[in-house]
Amino acid sequence: KAVIRKEIDFDAHLKDITIFFSDIRGFTAISDGFSKRFGEKSAGEIISFLNDYMSRMVNCITITGGNVDKFEGDAIMACWGVLRNDSLDFEMLPDSDPEKAVLAQNHAEHVKEDAINAIRAVVAMRYALMKYNKDAALFTEEHKNEVMAQYKPHIRIGCGLNSGRATVGFMGSYDKMEFTSIGDSVNLASRTEASNKPCGTDGLI
Repeated sequence: KAVIRKEIDFDAHLKDITIFFSDIRGFTAISDGFSKRFGEKSAGEIISFLNDYMSRMVNCITITGGNVDKFEGDAIMACWGVLRNDSLDFEMLPDSDPEKAVLAQNHAEHVKEDAINAIRAVVAMRYALMKYNKDAALFTEEHKNEVMAQYKPHIRIGCGLNSGRATVGFMGSYDKMEFTSIGDSVNLASRTEASNKPCGTDGLI
C-alpha cells in the first residue's frame, strides 16, 4: 500500500531504525514432537501451530507501529522506523547552522519513539505468549481423548532489539524482491537475539 501511495520509492536509503529478531526455543524438538504424533499429517499441524503463534506476535508488532520484514521458519524479523521519511541531509550542514541542531533534535526524538515502541512490542509479546500458552494448554486438554489427539505445545521465545543505522530498500532479483534492511546494526540485532540462549534470558536489548 505504501508503494502504491508512493510513500516508498525503489531507491535504497540510510535510515536510523530499530530492528527486532525472535525465534522459538527448541523448535526442532517441537517439530519432532509433531512428527511422532501425527506422522505424514504433521506438516499441516505444524503450519497451523505456527500461524496461530505468528498471528499473535505480528499483532504486537503492528499495534506498536512496526513492520514485519520477514519470516524465516519460526523466526520473525521486524523493524520500526523504516517507513519514516527522515532525511539525514541535516548531518551535512555546518555545525554553525542553527537549523542543524533543530533537525537533529527532531530526528533523535523519532529514533527514540521507534525504540520505545519496539520495547512496547516485546512486552506485549510476553503477555501474548502467556495467553497463547494458556490457550494451548486448554486446547490440548480438550482434545486429549481423540484417537489422534491434537495439541499445541507450550513454547518459549527469545527476542533481540538493536537501534542503529541501516540500508533500507528493495533487494532481490527481477522475479522476486523484498523490502528489507541490511547492515551492521541488523547483524547486531540478530546476534543479540541469539545471545538469549547462553544468557538464560528471553529478551535482550
